[in-house]
Amino acid sequence: MITPLKNLFYSQKHIELIQNTLPDMFYQAEKESERRDTTGPEVGCVREKQIVSMFQCFLGKANVNEDIPALDPQMDVELFKKPLSIKTFTSYSQIKFSWTVDSIKVKEFIENYVPESDIFCAYIKWNDKTCRQIKPGLYYIPLEVAESVFSELGCDRYLKAPTVGTNPRGIALSTEASRHLLLNSNTHFIPIYWRRPVYAADGYERWYKIWNINISKQSKLPRYQNYQQCYMQI
Repeated sequence: MITPLKNLFYSQKHIELIQNTLPDMFYQAEKESERRDTTGPEVGCVREKQIVSMFQCFLGKANVNEDIPALDPQMDVELFKKPLSIKTFTSYSQIKFSWTVDSIKVKEFIENYVPESDIFCAYIKWNDKTCRQIKPGLYYIPLEVAESVFSELGCDRYLKAPTVGTNPRGIALSTEASRHLLLNSNTHFIPIYWRRPVYAADGYERWYKIWNINISKQSKLPRYQNYQQCYMQI
């Protein structure tokens, strides 16, 4: 267990800051990953960076190592030199552990899999006040919990292999295992009401501002107000 991370889940000041900040960040992540009203899979990488930046602020940059091999399926960041896997999802039946769909690699992954790290989860349900057993929010699952559930269920019930002939996008944690992990008494939890902000986020605005700042430093660079001006001068 990473004790400083666990302590965040019991610090009221940190809890309130997380509850008030993360929904806005995740909403912006969705907008920046959106194309034609569909959120792309890259949203997971953006959310992960937002979470890692939270760790850097709360736990200190020196204690957060984000320089992790991209192909390590059980470690997205190191906190205090301990591995941590980060999972963000909108359905706890779709928690991905590996994105491989090659049948041979799937078989090898499942046969050789054992839990090796703590898991940090963000379960997102926008504007959802439904009273449910597994509540939206943040979950910190220590390795000891994962090992216990894995031992109880066995690999065949812990992981869900892709269905042959479909496009399942990787190996997922089984729904049964997800429930055991998230509802375990030794799993730590921060409830979050994922309210969608009232403002209309723009996935291009942040980058537009950066371009504008740099353009403003180039006094001789022309600024075009319409297509005809642009066409005439380029």
